[in-house]
Amino acid sequence: MKIIINALGPSKIKAGIGNYITNLISELSRIDQKNSYIIFASSENKAFYETENKHFQVTDIGLMGKNKFSRIIWEQLVLPFKLISLKADILFSPGFVCPFIKPIKYVTVIHDMTFFSHPQVHTFFKKIYFPIMINHSLKNSEKIISVSYNTKKEIMKYSNIQENNIIVTHLSANKFPQNKVSDEKELLAEKYKIQTEYLLFVGMIEPRKNITLIIEALGKISDKKIKLVVVGKKGWMVDELFEMIKLKGIEDRIIFTGFIDDDELEIFYKNAKVFLYPSLYEGFGIPVLEAMSAGCPVITSNISSLPEVAGDAAILINPQKQSELTDSINRLLENSKLRTELITKGFENVKKFSWEKTAEQTLKVFENISK
Repeated sequence: MKIIINALGPSKIKAGIGNYITNLISELSRIDQKNSYIIFASSENKAFYETENKHFQVTDIGLMGKNKFSRIIWEQLVLPFKLISLKADILFSPGFVCPFIKPIKYVTVIHDMTFFSHPQVHTFFKKIYFPIMINHSLKNSEKIISVSYNTKKEIMKYSNIQENNIIVTHLSANKFPQNKVSDEKELLAEKYKIQTEYLLFVGMIEPRKNITLIIEALGKISDKKIKLVVVGKKGWMVDELFEMIKLKGIEDRIIFTGFIDDDELEIFYKNAKVFLYPSLYEGFGIPVLEAMSAGCPVITSNISSLPEVAGDAAILINPQKQSELTDSINRLLENSKLRTELITKGFENVKKFSWEKTAEQTLKVFENISK
């Protein structure tokens, strides 16, 4: 088979869908020595997808991969003819969208259905563009890959796609590089000005992540000295969040680090007292597994895919109730036995997920539709 992967969407920062594509390609290149792959990428992200497997070729499409509008034009008007000229068998679209023109078989990944269930947390453009494109992708793909059973359920709720056309392939925690930092607390103190115990959030700063609930809880927990560290890139609709922090007068208790590369990210998880992830909706929730793999106890939401990912290894709360988050933080800060129990369960829970399994299941989808 010749499989084309459209890896244009993610930016030069390896986060979100970029994490998924990077890990998947890495594992596919390790387990598949038979099929050939051509990966279309932009100059910003092509380095993520380089492998030592000679059957994997990364192609930089140049300027048209630089911004969303030129990328859309390339995906819809150029890509279909590339598929024909390359005599490809399958187009794998790991980011919701496939072309309207359909010269070959399509496999498309749907990570979540927030564009239908929570449109208010998206920008105006995304609220218009993605529902149209997702509906098209659902109807025109031989198989749909969903990253969780919850997302599969949501796909069936908002479309008439048959259950057997949706294949679930769970994701996994990122593989952190071997850490060579001799003094982690010194690095946190000197580089990031983190000199006290802290609670941790990791993810894009956007409304869906529900960081406002953490801000509200911070002012009410029993430990008034502990700080909150927010690791992640600023997304959209963040002005209200920063205004809220200012009005509450707790600027000195919150540290925003911006995006952190994997070689340092594990240090933040390992040294945090509690990892907080009260998201309003997740297609999967990789940071929950990352925290567990680093030995950090987790508090997360009891909705969407998060119970599926966390299992019994986290405290699950209603993300609409600040009191539940506050009480759970206090319990973990004051109860060392509970902390140890969750850390132990977390290590076991992470073992259920692997990128190798994700790649094997994805390859099986390719093989089945090529028959």
